[in-house]
Amino acid sequence: MILGIGIDIEDTGRVEREIARGDWGPGDGVFTPEEIRQCNASRHPGRSFAVRFAAKEAILKALGIAVSDLEIFREIAIEYRRGGRPRVALRRRVLAESERQGVRGIHLTVTGNAGHSGAMVILET
Repeated sequence: MILGIGIDIEDTGRVEREIARGDWGPGDGVFTPEEIRQCNASRHPGRSFAVRFAAKEAILKALGIAVSDLEIFREIAIEYRRGGRPRVALRRRVLAESERQGVRGIHLTVTGNAGHSGAMVILET
């Protein structure tokens, strides 16, 4: 049964400009060290960061979690394996809330280009 649906879209160019200013670094609390490594190693780092941020936003929306601090974003990791679909790993508060709501499956799809990056998530019980 579907428990929640979340969607988010980001302006890829804005994210790229923020990266150039140093706004998306390890100390900002948004991305895990592995996410930062993967994004920086990609052909399009701005797009990679934007897609992951959109995915995190979509997950929080689907769970009905308000952003109280930036660190909550780091409690959601979007992981990629070579040639595979994105996988979601939840930690701490976000994991506890998903368990409280009875989430048994998280289905995530992402898209990105030079203009916009987006994500949609479906939570199931």
